[in-house]
Amino acid sequence: MAARAPLTFRPLDRSCGGRMQAINRACPIEADFTFFFDREPDFFAWPEAVFDRHVYLGGFAGKDLAAYAMLGFSQGWLGDHHGELFYAGDARVLPAERGRGFTQDAGASLREQMPSRSLGYGIIKQGNDRALGAFRRASWPDTEVQLLGTLEVANVLLLRRIKPRAGLVVRRARPQDLPAMVALMRRAYEQRLFAPPITEPGLLADAQGLPGFGLECYYLAFRGDELVGALGAWDMDPVRRTKVLRYGWRGHAIRLAYQAGGLVFRSAAPLPLPGQSFRALTITRMAVPSADPAILGDLLTAVANDHLGRGYHMMHVAFCGDDPLRPAVAPFMVQRFCSDLFVIGRGIALGPLRRTSAWRSPYVDLRFI
Repeated sequence: MAARAPLTFRPLDRSCGGRMQAINRACPIEADFTFFFDREPDFFAWPEAVFDRHVYLGGFAGKDLAAYAMLGFSQGWLGDHHGELFYAGDARVLPAERGRGFTQDAGASLREQMPSRSLGYGIIKQGNDRALGAFRRASWPDTEVQLLGTLEVANVLLLRRIKPRAGLVVRRARPQDLPAMVALMRRAYEQRLFAPPITEPGLLADAQGLPGFGLECYYLAFRGDELVGALGAWDMDPVRRTKVLRYGWRGHAIRLAYQAGGLVFRSAAPLPLPGQSFRALTITRMAVPSADPAILGDLLTAVANDHLGRGYHMMHVAFCGDDPLRPAVAPFMVQRFCSDLFVIGRGIALGPLRRTSAWRSPYVDLRFI
């Protein structure tokens, strides 16, 4: 069988949003349930909200859009200084158009959008062997890719009230808390690869700039007068929703267990039927400098208890590698979604970076994924 011609590439803009959404829907993500990220009515609202800048590249089979991929740029720790980093992701290829070298060719085109010396990351869902194989076979000039570890997304189901365990006082943030929040986050993110720079004006602008978010969406944990932990709980519904297409057998088991629990814990919202969307909170700017999971546990407990009975189904919490905070979700019913996390360097040797503390404790914020 003769090989098909490569796709042709050109940048995409808002006028292509409808076709991009159709591709997104045709390329669902398989896990315990099959889903896609519903971004109607404005496909570009999510990247515009979370990235400083972004570029989408489309792959065309003749006149038809067959695939797309994105680079999203933000500020983060690059191993020895804060600077612009990129996330290479949000890539989809129509099933009928796979096998045409999209990963290699799109990567080569997107590479030209990067500075000559730049660092970034990408993820591939564990079990997606076809995508992983294409990614590993791809090769681009002066560009190096290495496995950084596992990104685990813990989908914490909001089923029942949880009792706090660490004896902390947890409350929502107020404007006068900003200086303490900045100091705490700087300690928590120090020399963590990809972690954002934190300033008081930047934190306030960030809180005001995300649709459906605000400073009051931050939860703060105090031990006495000392701020010991913080996180934001963002309802991303204005820009992106997780729409269920079908449940696998494990998903059905989780749904049945959730429904059974709902008979006892009446405040739990019924899980969505196929064609419906989850109501979820994305945990962002998670900061616990001591790495004590009990502190994070009390923060997550406060978020969960605040939103129980308000139609929410879950919280999304990210852990990278051997994150010591992972036991914080032990009291909850959790569905886990794991991906391989890769670091990508253009014009940067990754060997020296690998030997730094930044390599061992990367920071990935789910707002960008």
